[in-house]
Amino acid sequence: MRIAIVARDLPRATGFGLVVDNLLRGLAQDHAVRLFILHPGYYKPRAFDPRDWPYDWEEYTTPDRKEGRDTRMSRASRYYKVEAARLAWLNSRLADYRADRIVGFDYNLAPYLGMLESRAPKVLNVVDSEILYYGNQLLCGNIEVSIVKHLVAAVLAGRENFRRCAALVTVSPADTSNLKRWTGIKHAFTVPNGVDHSWYAPNASIEKKQSRIVFCGSLSFLPNVQAVDWFLGKCWHQILSRMSEAELLIIGKNPPADLAHRLAIHRGVQVLGHVDDVRTHILSSAVSVAPMVSGTGIKNKILEAWALAVPVTATRQAVKGLACEHGKNIMISNSATEFAEHVVCLLSNPDQCDRIGKAGRSHAIKNYSWTASRAAFNSIVDSASQVGVPEG
Repeated sequence: MRIAIVARDLPRATGFGLVVDNLLRGLAQDHAVRLFILHPGYYKPRAFDPRDWPYDWEEYTTPDRKEGRDTRMSRASRYYKVEAARLAWLNSRLADYRADRIVGFDYNLAPYLGMLESRAPKVLNVVDSEILYYGNQLLCGNIEVSIVKHLVAAVLAGRENFRRCAALVTVSPADTSNLKRWTGIKHAFTVPNGVDHSWYAPNASIEKKQSRIVFCGSLSFLPNVQAVDWFLGKCWHQILSRMSEAELLIIGKNPPADLAHRLAIHRGVQVLGHVDDVRTHILSSAVSVAPMVSGTGIKNKILEAWALAVPVTATRQAVKGLACEHGKNIMISNSATEFAEHVVCLLSNPDQCDRIGKAGRSHAIKNYSWTASRAAFNSIVDSASQVGVPEG
């Protein structure tokens, strides 16, 4: 089968990039795949050199003159900056390629897929629901005009375009349910993230420091910054009052400029920023924390800690997309006091750390492998039909 993949570009070192790269490689193993890039260089840096991509690819070349505003497009499409010239290029290239299926990645591709001329069944993997994400931001008190605008645009874009796709895919049941509720679609499915168990694997040669806690996550991603602020503001003083030698490593690229200043008031906190390999830092820590108070999807930070057999303490918000069991393979907290209590208990009990860590790795191997995720996604693409796609 010939499959056309449509994406803005392929990002590196993000949860979205991890999903796209793994599912794309899975499709390329079973089918003829060609990638059509609408915005070359949109993500800097790219996932890797295009010359190394294991599939054919083409990219849109931006014309010298700037395109004017196209009032014929819907307001939602204009909000997502859909350009008539890029759409025309994509229609032309897809007509030549004669794909049996068209697969798009990212929520902001919805208007492009919705307006395509091709009658080939279309599958859109939005990864996370933007409706759920921005709705959660409002619930967290982040009430800004830009948040409200993006929430409205996400609802409108979904209602206009999702019905023109044969299938929608997200990474968690919560995201899938949210899209069904707010856009009225029925053909939405869940394909969870996986984790590479051979890469993220325990290493006995790395010395573990029993007083060390680690947080991993891109610090350019607002929910991660909100999680760090909540943990330090609500939990950290409780932990230090009971375990004065506790230390926290914060790992993540592109921290906000004022983050170091905000964290300077907290004793025992070190911001490492970007590191080339997070495994050593996680393995040298006794506990990995996921203190999420917002966000959507599946938290790769939990999957990676699980695979490394490092015990995880998480908020209920952090595990919404995961199958897990409190006290067996993770510690789930309902309040800041409970979160701090769980961290202290683990730091004070190496045997409990070892037990929950090993159970987490076994759970990840059994339930969160990229092999299973690729098979599930390939099945959705293979079986996609014109069902639910309007005529005309």
